[in-house]
Amino acid sequence: VEGLSGGRTAHLAKVHHCMVDGLSGVELLAALLDLDPKPRAPRRRRREAPPRPDPFSLFTDALFDRMIEQLRTNERLALALFDPLSPLKGAAAIVRALAAAGRYVAVPAPRTPWNMPLTGPRKLAWQQLRFDEVHAVAEALGGTIKDTVLTALADALGRYLRQRAERTAGLTLRVLTPVNLRHDGEETSLGNRVSFMLVGLPADEGDPIERFKTIRGEVTSLKETGQAAGLDVLAATLGMMPAPVHSILGRTLTMPNTLANLVCTNVPGPLVPLYCMGHRMVAHY
Repeated sequence: VEGLSGGRTAHLAKVHHCMVDGLSGVELLAALLDLDPKPRAPRRRRREAPPRPDPFSLFTDALFDRMIEQLRTNERLALALFDPLSPLKGAAAIVRALAAAGRYVAVPAPRTPWNMPLTGPRKLAWQQLRFDEVHAVAEALGGTIKDTVLTALADALGRYLRQRAERTAGLTLRVLTPVNLRHDGEETSLGNRVSFMLVGLPADEGDPIERFKTIRGEVTSLKETGQAAGLDVLAATLGMMPAPVHSILGRTLTMPNTLANLVCTNVPGPLVPLYCMGHRMVAHY
């Protein structure tokens, strides 16, 4: 995207979340950028576009993919026979996760001005904060960066609602916060390896310290119960079902979102200057 003010150029990337999560998106970005403002010129290689596959090839590829997936399912079942407690552990993790989210699942999320059908153009606004200041606040209060961001977010949402004459007394907003599930050695793996936690944000707490303590306590409790891991096990279990079952469930379970009011995620960005074709990256959204 050329012609921006100050002689800047933008690079826009659009990818479906089923293929890339925040961390793997950062890895892809790193593959495009350089540490040196004057990198070596890449060798140009001429590549011929592969021929378009015919319907028969697509059909046979799909059959082989299905066979391989069935072998993986059989492998998981066979391993479960050698470890009879494994399915029970998975079921227990799912139960704990659903129990932790139960008080929010049973009652729909509160109605807010921003939870409505999408219509027409949208507007975007943002606020920039210094990372070292946010980190200092988190350290001083004995929490994490995520706790600090959620605390600020709860205050902003509460003030926004009150400016619109909305009632916030006793109001708890619900936010989905993605959780990275990569194990040791998978830090640089691509794909989507995230689950989520469902956190309540007090919209009526005026004391920022008390608001921070409340949110930190809930996030810590959700981590200890393994809500994100349990929901990941549930998703993996549903993923093992045959495609016709997915189709039936998709038609049956289609419903409006009553679980959460918004999504809040934090993705670690680069900590050193990066360049693209000799131009320094000045912002990353």
